[in-house]
Amino acid sequence: MKLVFHAGAHLTEEDRLLKSLSNNRDAFAERGVDVPDTDSYRELIGLAMQTMEVSELAEDAPLVLQNAIRNLPEARRMVLSDVNFIGGARMMVKQGVIYPDAEERLAALMQMFQPVDAEIFIGLRNPATFLPAAYARSPSGQGREVLGRTEVRQVRWSELIERIQKALPDVAITLWCNEDAPLIWPALIRTMVGLGEEVPITGSYALLEEIMQPEGISHFRAYLEQNPDLDELQIRRASMAFLDRYAASDAIEEEIDMPGWTDALIEELSGIYDRDVLALAETPGVRVLLP
Repeated sequence: MKLVFHAGAHLTEEDRLLKSLSNNRDAFAERGVDVPDTDSYRELIGLAMQTMEVSELAEDAPLVLQNAIRNLPEARRMVLSDVNFIGGARMMVKQGVIYPDAEERLAALMQMFQPVDAEIFIGLRNPATFLPAAYARSPSGQGREVLGRTEVRQVRWSELIERIQKALPDVAITLWCNEDAPLIWPALIRTMVGLGEEVPITGSYALLEEIMQPEGISHFRAYLEQNPDLDELQIRRASMAFLDRYAASDAIEEEIDMPGWTDALIEELSGIYDRDVLALAETPGVRVLLP
């Protein structure tokens, strides 16, 4: 059985992904994909993590853990999701390093489920919005301590992925940008559960509906009904065209309020992020889902 571990850099995205997985749970189960409820594994994995900090797990712990979590004994794939797989709110950024404990936590997960055939899925986010989120989520009065002596222009997702690959060289990694999620959502879900385009995904365009004017969504759905033979790439291009015309500006614009930050700095960080993602797309062992 292949185990898929998902950890996104955006809590809202994680909530949406869990909703999509839950809404399609029965259809996925019919195709051998197990999507356990988070209540069945998050606490168990957290307790196992704590145990591993002070002692070794019992020899039969991996089997016991899998049996406690899985719904489908004969599943070929199981999907687990938790942002804490790579780090909690207190450890999003430290002195310019994104999720500094990520590789240790992921290595512990692999040990916890050994022997395991695993994939890691991580949603990225523009540091121009990720760093303010880390600042905001830090304990009261400790925002500057969380960011430390961060030189924001040096923050790179590629540095995180390099650390993970060094710790887990045989584990495949799939990435995407949170900013692109509405355009690639059906492809992301299918990739995560290992299914092809022939499998319909309930709520494929839920994220588009959040950022597009109602008139645009109506025209988009009418276009899909009139062109039922479009493949996923063609649908993606159509969604980009409709979004370009009917985007709801208040939904796609994110307010950034950080002490000392200027519009020029935010634009510079966004450019660095774009180049970092393109570099990741060329990294062996890494798959980046792009629009």
